[in-house]
Amino acid sequence: MKDELDKLTNENYQIDMTGLPENSKYQADDNNNNFVIHVKHRTAPAIGSRAIREKISYVYVDQNGVEHTIHDDYITDAADRVVFIQHGTLDLVTDTYTWQHDWTSTTGKFVRITSPEIQGYVVQPGMEAVPAQEVAIDGENGDKISVVNDQLGGKIAQTNTDHQVQTWVISYKIYYNAAPQSTKVTYVDDDEQGKEIRSNEITGHTFDTVATGIANPDSTKYDLVDSDNLPDEIVFSTTGYPKITVHLKHKHTQVNRSVTYDRTINFVDETGKQMADPEKQTLTFNQTGDKDLATGTIKWVPVDSQSFEKVAAKNIAGYTSDKQAISAETVMPSDGDFSENHTENLKITYKADPQTVKVVYVDDDNNGSQIGNTQTVSGVTDETVSTNISNPDSTKYEIVDADKLPETVTLKPNDETVIMVHLKHKLADTSRILKTTRTIVYVNEQGKQMADPVNQTLIFTQTGKKDLVTGEITWDPDYTQSLTWKAVTSPQIAGYTPDLTKVDEQTETVKDADFTKGHDQMVVVTYSANDQSANVVYVDDDNHGATIDSGTITGKTDQTVPTNVVNPDDTKYELVPGYETEITFGPDKHPEVIVHVRHKKENVTRTKDVTLTVTFELPDGTQVKKTATINFIQNGVKDLATGETTWQGDYQESSKFATITAPEVPGYHPTSTAGGQVITVNTNNWDKDLDLNQVITYEADPSNQPDIPITPSEPVSPENQPDQNTPSPKLEPTTPATPDDKPAKPTTNDKPNKGKPHVQGFEEHGHQANRVTQPHGEAQGHARRVVQPNVEQQAQGKLPQTGEKETQTGLLGLAVVGLSSLLALLGVKKKEHK
Repeated sequence: MKDELDKLTNENYQIDMTGLPENSKYQADDNNNNFVIHVKHRTAPAIGSRAIREKISYVYVDQNGVEHTIHDDYITDAADRVVFIQHGTLDLVTDTYTWQHDWTSTTGKFVRITSPEIQGYVVQPGMEAVPAQEVAIDGENGDKISVVNDQLGGKIAQTNTDHQVQTWVISYKIYYNAAPQSTKVTYVDDDEQGKEIRSNEITGHTFDTVATGIANPDSTKYDLVDSDNLPDEIVFSTTGYPKITVHLKHKHTQVNRSVTYDRTINFVDETGKQMADPEKQTLTFNQTGDKDLATGTIKWVPVDSQSFEKVAAKNIAGYTSDKQAISAETVMPSDGDFSENHTENLKITYKADPQTVKVVYVDDDNNGSQIGNTQTVSGVTDETVSTNISNPDSTKYEIVDADKLPETVTLKPNDETVIMVHLKHKLADTSRILKTTRTIVYVNEQGKQMADPVNQTLIFTQTGKKDLVTGEITWDPDYTQSLTWKAVTSPQIAGYTPDLTKVDEQTETVKDADFTKGHDQMVVVTYSANDQSANVVYVDDDNHGATIDSGTITGKTDQTVPTNVVNPDDTKYELVPGYETEITFGPDKHPEVIVHVRHKKENVTRTKDVTLTVTFELPDGTQVKKTATINFIQNGVKDLATGETTWQGDYQESSKFATITAPEVPGYHPTSTAGGQVITVNTNNWDKDLDLNQVITYEADPSNQPDIPITPSEPVSPENQPDQNTPSPKLEPTTPATPDDKPAKPTTNDKPNKGKPHVQGFEEHGHQANRVTQPHGEAQGHARRVVQPNVEQQAQGKLPQTGEKETQTGLLGLAVVGLSSLLALLGVKKKEHK
């Protein structure tokens, strides 16, 4: 039995021994020896997969439609495959699978494959890459593979049919066209070290047969080298075609040239005038050469030299040559000399000999004496020169018979001619003048000039004759002349009055005898200054410039006087600096002198007391009153001219009443706390009555109960306080105004109070009012005078009368209550003093 079970186990059966006895004996009866053993097939988890790859072929189609593979195929590697998996169970006995068909994939798509660059080919448009294709799986057994939105039409094929692992391939073909190809044909000059003459490009596509078009670029200049070996056409391969070099050589031809050298010898004077016939000499050179038709350069065959003969100077009478001869000259033309014929002009220059002629000037009016030095006219032989005869001083002399004197003379060798020039003295009309002036000046009484002076000039003229050589003058002895100065009106000068309104005309006579004497005159017109005045006006700058006083300043034109400005009322005003302290009168009335004043001001304060009156209504019907006072101070500025005071506009202060101790009554307690109200005072409510009244009542203490805290009464706004004549058991609370964030500085005796309140009150003590000061409890920290409650007892209520006994009992009760109150007050006083 055990062997059978082991065999089943080895065959992947799972044995179920449930229900079988652990020990059993075979019975004689076979019917009792039957046992049923249940077995199950063993199973194992299984994973089925579908692996898909891409195969990409790269193809070129030739002109005949034949496809050619031009690159290795691309096969997706294992890492980039698209793999779908499903889960299932493997029956280890039957070796069969049961699948769940729960296909999943980690990627679901291929990576993008860019088409490779293949030399000699270019990929067709639209096939630059196989995009990242998304793969879908379908069918119960996963036997349907498709590409989502396949743009390139891939072909799908299964490569194996295994039930667990299947592989599929999606095949694509990427088509390429023949790529553009080109090569270069370069023409080079072998006679110029391979210099490039020109080049052109041959274009086509891979595998194209193209004509080269090689030809001689210029047959007039070049010959092709090895033309039989140059290709007429080429075929482009995938790598193109090698560059083609065409070699050229230059064409040549024979040429001739000649050049002539001419030399002329001239015989001239210094001006270039020919003095004898010239002599001409000629040399001719002929030369052959080889011409390069490509560069235009020529190689010439050298020629032999030739020579000009020597030429001697000629003898010319009266002249001297600068050289004895022109030397012989050998000529050897250079390559550049053949470009043109050469002509050379040489000369032998002759210089004429020096010659002179004398010119002498004589004074006929001075016995023929010579004037100046003898002049020499210089030149050379055969030269015609100017005699340069001129008046030695045309301002003094005249030439006698000037038209008969030669202007030029031709010089000859050894010429001793003397030219005589006769002169006589010049006489000229002349005159002399006499200027005589009448000057009118305009001054004030101090001699200061008031206007520009007037100058009147008379000009007298006398004629005569002057010898221009000796300078002597003869004047007209009968000369007499009279002239008149015109009348002149004195100018009007504003602010002044002249002593002469006009200077009259006047006649002046001059004769030959007194012509050189002085005749000038001066007239003085004196101006007196006119009286002047000006007003001084005092204006109030703080009252829109209103006039408060005035005065008058007197003087004369151009006089400087003090303004004598004084304060019209120094108890009310102060002068504004900048007023004129002196003025100078002009010709017209001087403008008003404006003196600005402003009001004097002083700092002032005012106080306001706000009083809290607390009425304690005792259980016996009597009343006790206590009061507390807060003192507020506001700053202001008083105008001493108008008497008006301007109070601090942004003033606002708050303060709080201290808590007032209620009288103690045995068996009773007050219903609320007295005091503690916050008072806010500002400019708007300063003149209002802000006093407060508070009524405090009592109620009986509960028996055998602990003390119950008393709730303090809430503050009362001054605006909402109850009528002072009507008792109120409880005040309505209001929100107190918030004081300034910054505490004010404490005031001193010598500075105005900054408006901080003081709390004042009176403390009951033996019916005497004692003033005490307590610090305020708020953050402002200012000391305020606090007057503790003033106690008044008023018998405003009486107990009901029930006969004499009741009256006595009431009086006794009243006395007891009064004594208790007094003791309570004394206790409070003692407590406050601690």
